[in-house]
Amino acid sequence: MPDDVEAVKATGPTGDEKLSPSSDNASEEATIIPQGALDPVYEAKARVLNRAIQDIGMGWYQWQLFIVVGFGWASDNLWPIWGNLPVDSAIFLEFLPASHQYLLTVLSIDWALAQVVATLIAWPLLGNLTCQQEEENCTRSKNAGWRWFVITVGGLTLLMFFIRFLLFSIYESPKYLMGKGRDEQAVLIVHEVARRNGKTTNLTIEDLRACEPPGYVAKTDASTAVKRHLEKLSFSHVRALFSSRRLALSTGLIMVVWALIGLGYPLYNAFLPFIQATRGADFGDGSTYLTYRNSLIIAVLGVPGALLGGWLIELPRMGRKGTLSLSTVLTGVFLYCSTTALNSAALLGWNCAFSFTSNVMYAVLYGFTPELFPTPQRGPGML
Repeated sequence: MPDDVEAVKATGPTGDEKLSPSSDNASEEATIIPQGALDPVYEAKARVLNRAIQDIGMGWYQWQLFIVVGFGWASDNLWPIWGNLPVDSAIFLEFLPASHQYLLTVLSIDWALAQVVATLIAWPLLGNLTCQQEEENCTRSKNAGWRWFVITVGGLTLLMFFIRFLLFSIYESPKYLMGKGRDEQAVLIVHEVARRNGKTTNLTIEDLRACEPPGYVAKTDASTAVKRHLEKLSFSHVRALFSSRRLALSTGLIMVVWALIGLGYPLYNAFLPFIQATRGADFGDGSTYLTYRNSLIIAVLGVPGALLGGWLIELPRMGRKGTLSLSTVLTGVFLYCSTTALNSAALLGWNCAFSFTSNVMYAVLYGFTPELFPTPQRGPGML
């Protein structure tokens, strides 16, 4: 934990208003875990922390976090690894007040922007420094485009790394710390977020302890820590996602959706330049330069798609499930229609429509999934 967080007093500012479990009904986690399925002490403390974050509101720390977490999303698209997406989504959600939870969906704009940036870099480099397939004398200098592309993207990734880890402090989730019995540190983090936002909070350690029944003792000793690690081997957090029929159905459906989309989307996008080049050759315009020009146009259409997804999920008649259903159906329709293209312009048009609706779909899916699970089950649920 940073030194400046250690200096924050856990007692908090004085004031008559106190945070209590009963005062947080408005910001209670809406998850697929039914009330009472979790440890009641954890649930009560989570409501107190939710209320504290909501009272602090959206401020400077959250907006900075929005930017640096977006670097993780962008890196995952620049380098098809996808390791940052579940972690960054969970961290960002932990600090979001309920009034701004739609920003988790809008966060996917960084994914779309990364695609635009990568294509902008690839267009001149690969378009001008790539040997044609029929070229016999392909020297290193003539085919240096992919090397310069990797160097450029690598330098951009290093820049994002330095900004994220040297110029900004990402704090641990207060609810994660609370779940580990480290209530004092959880309170310190909330106070530090308030300070970074230029505000104060009335949250105290006594507010969390008030959620504990008489005689409650937080089990944080070494033997309990060992037991907790052994419990991880029993997959108890995973079993909690299937502990009832409703939970099993919800978790199973999410897994199926991710599996099917995860199969089709990466395959299509990975081979999209190849498809454009080969189909373009059939239409008489399959040059590398033109292929990446079209790829840039397709990538640009993904940016408004991510923004539209963030707006649609807040509409009462659409919501997350409605937006996800509609965008997924349209994505499939446009993908199928692309096979009917008889010229290069038609192929580009169908792919633009696919890019737009698929970015709406992924924006909602990446925001919807971590929202379904409470903090203890969010890691296994996202995996």
